[in-house]
Formats: sequence, structure tokens, C-alpha cells
Amino acid sequence: MVDVETNIRSDVWTIPNGLCIFRAVGSLGLLPLAVMEQQAAVLALYLILASTDLVDGTIARRFNQRSKIGPKLDSIADVTMYSCLALSILVMRRDVFVDAITWIVVAIASYFVACVTSLVKFRCLPSYHNWSAKVGFFVAILASISLLIDGPAWPLRAAFSVVTIANLESIAITMRLTQPRQDVRSIFDV
Repeated sequence: MVDVETNIRSDVWTIPNGLCIFRAVGSLGLLPLAVMEQQAAVLALYLILASTDLVDGTIARRFNQRSKIGPKLDSIADVTMYSCLALSILVMRRDVFVDAITWIVVAIASYFVACVTSLVKFRCLPSYHNWSAKVGFFVAILASISLLIDGPAWPLRAAFSVVTIANLESIAITMRLTQPRQDVRSIFDV
């Protein structure tokens, strides 16, 4: 069933939602691979999971498969994927995480503040999918590739910096909105 005014489906079973569920569940597979020190397998699985994040929104928009729950599922899948990836890299490259602990704590704290701000104001988590978050996604891919092929650690700091900026923008968006919205491209769109 499609809401004609907003062109958003009320049903859950869409291809993009399936991709989000696959990403969330598949992310759990990163952890045992990391424990077994299978860096190449962790990288391969992560790239497969990340590719679903690249296409789910495009499929939703292009084939009229946007759903009310889609942006929330996407956010949950992203948090699950990045949490499992971070834990996997921590298991395999602990030295890198120790060196970047300040960057990591600031990024996590900014995400926590963004979530709390939205929960307090709107009683829901933010699902803005802003451009700064999309840039963070690509920087995170580069950082993950670098770390999982035993490359330099500086891309990790860059990724956490961009994530922090995206979270600060999310806080600003929440503060400017008068009602909850999804898929806000930037602070300039509110």
C-alpha cells in the first residue's frame, strides 16, 4: 500500500529493507572472522555489506520502494555494521585503536549527543542521511581498507573526524527542525 501524498509505502517488505536487514545480520559475521584473524575475509564481508548501503536508498527512490520504516532500518543497519567493524578492527589491530582513542571517544560521544537530542525533542532517533554522513561513509571505507591491509592508521582519524562533523550537523538539524523528518541532505535544507 502506498501513501499517495508522500509516495511512501506502509509495508515493510521491500528490497531496500531486505538489504538493510541483510546488512545488520551479516555484520555479526565480522566478529568471528576477526577473532580468527581473517583480515581479508573481514574486509571482503565489510565491502559486501557496505555495497548494500550504497544501493538501498537508490533502489528505494528509483523503484518507488520507500517505506516509513526504511530510514530507521538503514540507520540501525549502519550502526550495527560500524559497531561490528570497529570491534573487529579492535580485535585485529588493537594498537591502532589505542593510538586513536581520543578521536573514537569524541565521535561516539557526538553520536550519543545527536541521538539524545533527537530523542528528547522528537522521541525518535535521527535518520537524516545527510551529505556529511555520506562523506563519512566513504572515508570509513578507505580507513577500513587501509587498516585491514595493514596500512597506515591516519585514515581512521580522518574517518572519525568526518563522523564527528556529521554528528554535529545532525544535532544542528534536530535543533532547527520543528517536527521530525527523515532524509535531510544538510543543515541548509531546514
